[in-house]
Amino acid sequence: MLVYIKALLENKDSVLYRPVRNSIEAFGFPYTANHHKEYLLGQLFVADAFIAWSNAKACTFEQDNAGWWRWRFHLLSFLLVVPFCWWVFKL
Repeated sequence: MLVYIKALLENKDSVLYRPVRNSIEAFGFPYTANHHKEYLLGQLFVADAFIAWSNAKACTFEQDNAGWWRWRFHLLSFLLVVPFCWWVFKL
């Protein structure tokens, strides 16, 4: 998936680039502190390196801010997963 992002970026395919990049932002659990961003809670350094490599040219491609949509996505996921886990545990 990360190499796919780089290919989309190199070919200037913004229609596919944004959704794929945003899915990594959503499912990669990004954490930012002191102007330093880590993915997967900083546990998999290779993932951080590949994500940085795949987005290296993004700053010249087109600047767009992901905004706060991640919080809503993770909150909704949490609200769906917790009741499901509770239901499974009760079985």
